[in-house]
Amino acid sequence: MATKGDHPDNDPKIGEKKGLNRREFVRTGVAAGLGSGTLLGAEPKGQATEASDKQITWDYEADVVIAGGGCAGLTAAIRARDLGASVLVVDQNFDLGGRMLHSAGRLSLGGG
Repeated sequence: MATKGDHPDNDPKIGEKKGLNRREFVRTGVAAGLGSGTLLGAEPKGQATEASDKQITWDYEADVVIAGGGCAGLTAAIRARDLGASVLVVDQNFDLGGRMLHSAGRLSLGGG
């Protein structure tokens, strides 16, 4: 059984500021994602393609970066934009909507 002293609100370290801010978190995540993508796309020597000769540049900045353009991601993007944030939605597919594209249900995504 938990006691009053076990509750996380009683932790004296809870008010301490963490060393990682939002911008550093996003920058680290993007770097990790691009790094893992590079490793997964590595080809054996001698089988280089034209795409490997081109340099990929990433110079976008946004207040909010949302991974996934499905129902929840698009709703979050609309809300963040309504509150004045610049938003970047990143999705693995060309079509946004995720599983919502296969649903027959009606859903308002803030379009009016």
